[in-house]
Amino acid sequence: SEKFKPETLLSSCVKVLQHAHRLYLHGLYFVVNELDSLRPGASQSRVVTFWRDLHALVSNSITPQVSGTVKAMLTERVNILLGIPSDLSLEKTQTVQSGAEKAKVRNKLLSFIESLQDVGLGGVKLKIMFAEVMNEAMSSYVQCTYSRVWSGMPVQEKDEHDSPVSGEGTGDMSNFESIEKKVLMSHKLNRTSPSQCTRDLYEWVDNKYSPLILEVLGKLGQSETDWNRVEKWKKMSIGRLAGLRTQELFDLVENWPNSNGALDDLRTAIDTPQRRLQLTDVFSESLKERLLHQGSSTLQILRTYISMIWSFHSLDHSKVLLDRVAYPLQVYLCSREDTVRIIIAGLLSDTEDAFGVPIE
Repeated sequence: SEKFKPETLLSSCVKVLQHAHRLYLHGLYFVVNELDSLRPGASQSRVVTFWRDLHALVSNSITPQVSGTVKAMLTERVNILLGIPSDLSLEKTQTVQSGAEKAKVRNKLLSFIESLQDVGLGGVKLKIMFAEVMNEAMSSYVQCTYSRVWSGMPVQEKDEHDSPVSGEGTGDMSNFESIEKKVLMSHKLNRTSPSQCTRDLYEWVDNKYSPLILEVLGKLGQSETDWNRVEKWKKMSIGRLAGLRTQELFDLVENWPNSNGALDDLRTAIDTPQRRLQLTDVFSESLKERLLHQGSSTLQILRTYISMIWSFHSLDHSKVLLDRVAYPLQVYLCSREDTVRIIIAGLLSDTEDAFGVPIE
C-alpha cells in the first residue's frame, strides 16, 4: 500500500526526527536561559556540542534500508536533472523534461537535502552517498549519450562510385587500391573536422553536472566554490569516455572510416600511459576472440588489418600502439595457406573496367 512505500516511510522517519528535534529544542531553551543567567555566553559552546552529538547519534542509528531509500531518491532526481534515462536499456530514448518540471525536481531535491541535514541525516555519510550518486550518474550519462555515437561531425560527401568492400572467403581483392584512395581522402577531411563529443561533454560538466554538485554541497554546509574540482570532474568525464571508446575500439576499426569521430575522442582521451596500455590490452583481447579464429575468412582478416593500420595511425602517428597489437594478427595471417594468393590476386586485378568504372 501507499503508506508502506520506501519514500513514504522515509518521509515519516524524517517527520518523527523533526518532532524529536523540536522537543529537544524546547527543553534546551530552559537550560540555555539558566546557563546564560549565571554566566552570559556560557551556553554557546555547549549548545553546539549538544547538536553535534545528537546528529551523530541519529546518523549512526540509520539502518541500511533507510540509507538505500535515500540513495534511490537522490539517484532518481539527479538523473532527471542531468538528462539521464531511468532505464539505460532504452538506449538514447529518454523523456524530455521541460524547464518548469526540472525546476520543480531541483527544488524537491534541495528541500530533501535540507530536511535530511536538519534532522541529523546529513553530514559526512550523506556527502559520501551523494558523491557515489554523482559518480554513477557521470558513467551512466557517458554510456547512454555517447555509446556507438561515432561521428560528431557533418557527413562528408561521397563520390557516386564509392562503395563498401564486398566479397567473402577468398574473394576478389581488386578494390583494395580504390579503398586506399577513398580512405586517404576521408582521413584528410576528418583530420580537419574533429568530433564534438569531448566538447559537448565539457559543456555538460560546466552547465549541468558541476552546478548541481556545488548547489547540493552548499546545502550541506560547504559554501565555498572550488573551481579546481570542476577541472577534475572534466578529466573524470573524459576518462569515462576513454573507457567507453576503448571497449568499442574493435567495432570502431571494423567501421572505419565511418568511425573517425570516435577515434578523435580516443586520441584526445588516451593521454596517460595507463590508458594507452589498457587500450592495447583490450583491443588485443577483442582481436583474439572476434577475428583470429577459423570462422573468419582470410579476406575478412586482411580487411580488418588495413582498417586497423589506418585507425591506429590516426590515434598515434608514432605507430607504437599499432606495433603492440599488430604482431599476433601478422603471425596468424602467415599461418594461413591462402594469404599470399589473395594478396597477389588483389594486386594483379584491375580496379576499373573498360569504361573507367571501379570494379566492386
